[in-house]
Amino acid sequence: FGSVIVDVSRLDGPARRAYKASLLAQLERERAATGLPHWIVVDEAHVPFGRDAETSKYFDPSQKGYCFVTYQPGELKDEVWKELDVIVALPSGRRILPAGSPDPIAVVEERWQKPFVQMVDAARFGQAVLARRDELSPPRVFTRAPRTSSHVRHWHKYARATLPENLCFHFHVEGSEPGYDAANLEDFHWALTTCALATVRFHAQRADFSRWIRSVIHDDELSAAVQELESRISDKTEDMDVDVVRAGLLSAIEQRYLE
Repeated sequence: FGSVIVDVSRLDGPARRAYKASLLAQLERERAATGLPHWIVVDEAHVPFGRDAETSKYFDPSQKGYCFVTYQPGELKDEVWKELDVIVALPSGRRILPAGSPDPIAVVEERWQKPFVQMVDAARFGQAVLARRDELSPPRVFTRAPRTSSHVRHWHKYARATLPENLCFHFHVEGSEPGYDAANLEDFHWALTTCALATVRFHAQRADFSRWIRSVIHDDELSAAVQELESRISDKTEDMDVDVVRAGLLSAIEQRYLE
């Protein structure tokens, strides 16, 4: 057995959707003939299984063995929701959402009429919330096992997409100089490299860097590393040490997001 990874992130929307549909249809034919694969994991499931998607050619709601991964559960088709047996919600703090976007955890709670929001808000980093459709008991919190493999994210997919204006990171500057808005993580990395030490100190003391990475970039592991570095800076920290922290912040981003 082997694994094949196909990166379609550089295709335009229609081409990407067409490829995913053809691939899912082929997988269903293979499973009908051989019984394999037992599980099909679909990331960003709100695209091929969205409300406006035509899924009849590659999705049989009566067949189990699907794992849908999405940050927009409200976009899933009703026929998908009807077939879900288990939901696992991964908390990462209350995220900043674009205007008009529903809270994904609130969507799940409304669909299943179970107290997901309360449970997710109470969960700590490294935990998750699980619920089964056929259980009368409320969702329960469990601790996730540590990763067994490293996770490398790629600049072109996660760091270069332009964020809406209300989600940009605004670098504070003193005096009459204009501030700078980072529209993605690559911009953020560049601005952090070139900004004044006073700017690094200002944001680090307020935990602004880690908060933005957690709430907007949705990277809890990087946010935790950045928060630890931020905690080393106070009003009494020497400029030399602030620059050391800056170097650590840049290194943490570079190690997690490689070309």
